[in-house]
Amino acid sequence: MATYKPLQEGLEELVISDEGLTSAEAAARLEKYGKNEIPEEKEPLWRMFAMQFVGTMPAMIEIAGFLALALGSYLDFWIIFALLMTNATLGFIEEMNAQASISALKDGMIRKLPVKRDGKFPMLNIVEIVPGDVVLLRGGNVVPADAMWLEGDELAVDQAGAGDPLCVIMPRCSCEDAVSFWRVAPADLAV
Repeated sequence: MATYKPLQEGLEELVISDEGLTSAEAAARLEKYGKNEIPEEKEPLWRMFAMQFVGTMPAMIEIAGFLALALGSYLDFWIIFALLMTNATLGFIEEMNAQASISALKDGMIRKLPVKRDGKFPMLNIVEIVPGDVVLLRGGNVVPADAMWLEGDELAVDQAGAGDPLCVIMPRCSCEDAVSFWRVAPADLAV
């Protein structure tokens, strides 16, 4: 579970500078804070298959099967049981294909941005960005994490994921001016 600190305390702890981080500082912060990603929990296959028996359509088929069994119509029961298993198997296969498609899309969306390390701007994967990194943003880039504006032109940030229906203009902010720190949700930048 995440713990939150007051903004000023968090800024003092990070020692943010527009000079960026060295590789050693970045490695230490990566070890301390972890990767810049939200961990995903995969649903077990047995549960995915079991969930095919939950819902309106499976419930109707199950009720029909129990009624056939209660009335002693065993042939109808086995036909209904075969229908229920076919429905569950097809649903399971469709869900597996959908998850495979989503995984393929995620694998193709590896984003890299220029991050200031050791005085240079190498292209780094966004999961390697740590608190205190200086990220160079250009028009159309996606903000990879919470960010503090150091310098440059104003940006129009689409924060629809955070509930704002209109773009927000991000003003300039120096490291000393912690009051104008803006929380920018990942994947929300649209210039």
